Amino acid sequence: MDTKPKLTEAERRELCARVDFLAVLAGDGVEVKRNGNHYLAKLRPDERTPSCHVYPPGVGRRGADGWTWKDYGDQAGGDALGYLLDVRGLQFMDAVREFSNRAGFVPECLRDADPNAKPAPATPRPAPVPVKPPGPPALSLDEQTTAAAIFLTALRYVFPDAQADARAYLKGRGCWPVGCPAWVLPDEPEKTAFLLEVLANGPKPDLLLRAGLLKPAGDGKPLRLAWWDRVLLLACRAPDGRPAYFVGRRLDWKAGDRAGKYINQPTGAGAVRLPFGLPALYNAAGKDVLLVEGPLDAMGAWTLGWPAVAMLNRPQAHSYADRDGAAVRMLDPHLPALREARKIHVVPDADPGEKGDEGQALAAKLVGWLRAAGCRATLSTLADLCPDAPPDCKDLADVAAAMKPLPI
Repeated sequence: MDTKPKLTEAERRELCARVDFLAVLAGDGVEVKRNGNHYLAKLRPDERTPSCHVYPPGVGRRGADGWTWKDYGDQAGGDALGYLLDVRGLQFMDAVREFSNRAGFVPECLRDADPNAKPAPATPRPAPVPVKPPGPPALSLDEQTTAAAIFLTALRYVFPDAQADARAYLKGRGCWPVGCPAWVLPDEPEKTAFLLEVLANGPKPDLLLRAGLLKPAGDGKPLRLAWWDRVLLLACRAPDGRPAYFVGRRLDWKAGDRAGKYINQPTGAGAVRLPFGLPALYNAAGKDVLLVEGPLDAMGAWTLGWPAVAMLNRPQAHSYADRDGAAVRMLDPHLPALREARKIHVVPDADPGEKGDEGQALAAKLVGWLRAAGCRATLSTLADLCPDAPPDCKDLADVAAAMKPLPI
């Protein structure tokens, strides 16, 4: 049972009163100007006039809460700590830690982690809360890369044309970086059954199950692969470049299908989810790097000349409350490489209407998270990066297909 004290409301008010919130905003590149007894700020780059009001401690209806803000553009707002949570997308304790370092005030919930911390005023401890039962232990990246190597050896043995078929598909899409490892897993039941037999009777079948590369028999279903249909398999890499995790793109997918376009390697038994990155990412020191939505976008970016890394969904920093499944945490192993980049451009898809507006807002939160993690990040649109691209291009894979540059 967890008895560690939580941040109290009094401590939260103290943090939000002591921190230099204007410096926090300036560090995020937010334009702020004084307006009487408060400030006006532009939280979105496309704003003509600032819609966010920032109030110092003691000013406004919530002045007792320290620094507060209200964005009348989307009706968001709260105290200064809420800005780190809702705009930057930080996890709660990460946000508390950042303000504690800035404010020189250490709440009791952080004192165990810092033996030199100054004592905080005595506050009553809240009642203990039940701890969420732990899931399966996470596999190490060495274990995942071992499982991936075993799987690929068997795949090449059973389907010797898998890589050539993938190369032909990607060339047809105009986004095939030379040397990019990819494989087509055909929808051939007899050969697939043989592949399953090879994997089940080969080295470390238990590790393949834990890595999600095999699904166990049960509920009336036999041992099976993680993917179905005709699938393009793409390898997500550990920070040293070894394949460690797979995402499959259904080649026969059509808009309106009940099943999604992408089938990610399951992680429920302990596998660690990683973003998709081409080898170029690990030689990107001093260069601009793009952070995009999907693997084909990353391939299109590299074909057009940019090292790129792809989230396996929309580029976003998930809610700080999503402590177990926040997609942005996939980037953690790659942060050392990303910090060496000259600049990271977070590039949402150019979707029309509300979907596009939502993508821009989510990407802006991810920019804040990357800056807080020590990266030089900015929000860039497809039009910013590819002004000569045809207007109907939705993403960098579309641009590569339309412009057909020479493969890199």
